[in-house]
Amino acid sequence: MQVTLRQFFPLGGFHATPWRANVFDDPYGEWPPSPFRLLRAVVARFYQLQRESGIDDSGLDRLIECLATSEIKFHLPPPARRGPTVRQYQPGIGLAWDPPGKKDQAKGAMKVSRRSLVQDNSFAVPPREAVYWFLEGSNWTEDALALLDACLARMTYFGRAEAITEIARYDGPRPAGIDINCTLEDRRAREAVPVLCVMGTITRTTLEAATDEEPLHSSTVPPGAVWRYAVRPRRPTPAAIVVRRKYRPTKLVQFALGSVVEPPLSAITTMTGWFRGRVLRNALIHLTNGECTRWQDVSRDIRSRVRDLCGKDEEGMPLQGYRHARYLMSWDGERLSRLFVHLPRDLEDWEYDAILRAADRPLGWTPAKSTDWMVNMVPLDAAVPLPGGFDGSAHPAWRSITPFVPTRFHLDSRGRVKKGESIEEQVARELEALGRPPARLDAIEHAGWMRVHAPKRTGGGQTNNARRSYWFRLGFAEPIEGPLALGHSSFFGLGIFGPA
Repeated sequence: MQVTLRQFFPLGGFHATPWRANVFDDPYGEWPPSPFRLLRAVVARFYQLQRESGIDDSGLDRLIECLATSEIKFHLPPPARRGPTVRQYQPGIGLAWDPPGKKDQAKGAMKVSRRSLVQDNSFAVPPREAVYWFLEGSNWTEDALALLDACLARMTYFGRAEAITEIARYDGPRPAGIDINCTLEDRRAREAVPVLCVMGTITRTTLEAATDEEPLHSSTVPPGAVWRYAVRPRRPTPAAIVVRRKYRPTKLVQFALGSVVEPPLSAITTMTGWFRGRVLRNALIHLTNGECTRWQDVSRDIRSRVRDLCGKDEEGMPLQGYRHARYLMSWDGERLSRLFVHLPRDLEDWEYDAILRAADRPLGWTPAKSTDWMVNMVPLDAAVPLPGGFDGSAHPAWRSITPFVPTRFHLDSRGRVKKGESIEEQVARELEALGRPPARLDAIEHAGWMRVHAPKRTGGGQTNNARRSYWFRLGFAEPIEGPLALGHSSFFGLGIFGPA
């Protein structure tokens, strides 16, 4: 005959420690609940029933025999797992000096209640998912089942007092998905954990004794009990949550930056260059269905589709006319606060998704692998104002947001300005090429040495590509609209200007 018990833990936790285990060194925790604990709990509730109804104890021995001779199997909730460890001080008996060893009250010591440090080991169990006990035995009778029901109805906790429980016999059809997923074996297998079980020879004396009384006080294993071994069901692998990013027509995508170590101003082109590489890789994965991740390996048709994101044509030559994406950063005077991608036209949905996916992982600026040397990027929605100069407004005065680096070397070996290569002349030529009116330069200040972006096709790289950079203001006769970016690496975050 099979008897099924269904047990819930409404507060979401089973708090218990295996027999004779040190709570501070317990490597396994008690899970599944041990049959030895169940028998002791049933016996304790029987005496509560006896006090209430005055029945004799003639049926208790029969109930113990039925439970002890039944083969027990379990259905354990697969999501159950070892809960967080909680350590706390509990009050003890008597008083003690605090701090210890100082008995002279004049020195500041005082008497306080004794206390002891205890550790709470528990298993987190979903409150609405039940533990099923399947007891298979041939000795069960209607009287024994009735007595078992009465004892279980009076059981309010199981294990420590904070392990509130609801347990009762279950007579209905087995619910869908409830099967035996944990059995108790005599031999220990890999990943098995010990569970204290009972044999048919166990006695009421053993079950009724307190842990500090004989025969339990001096025993490693209680008389009539035996260790058996259970393999817990594996926790289900959580299904991947696919978040479909809602596309909105936009020319600019913004990210807020956060980090433990603030990246230096000189790291702008390193970070934007690596971010551009991520965007291009995500775009190629989308367009080739995951078959290619490198620009060199894709067809000319795919190259033509990503030309605006990578800034080069099908042959690998740089695009002209300032029509491709810019990977920019803003400096608020103390730190790099934002990264944004700007395209003169509206982004397509797959381009927008490739940019957002590029921000899924932290972005570094050094070869160090520590996350302290990386920045996290948080996408900003349409409610966040656009950066100055990107909102379409016109202004007559503009100032440097990030340092300007001249496109050509403007100083000779003696530190003198080359003829026709002054900062003013280079800016004038670049404004003319952009179709912008001439401007007056004011308050030119040296901003230090900045690392510039050097494409691989030029034989350069990101090492030792440092050049002089400058801050200054631009004044126009008439207000002009942004965005405005000038100088070397202006598509990688340098030389950005905003309204003054």
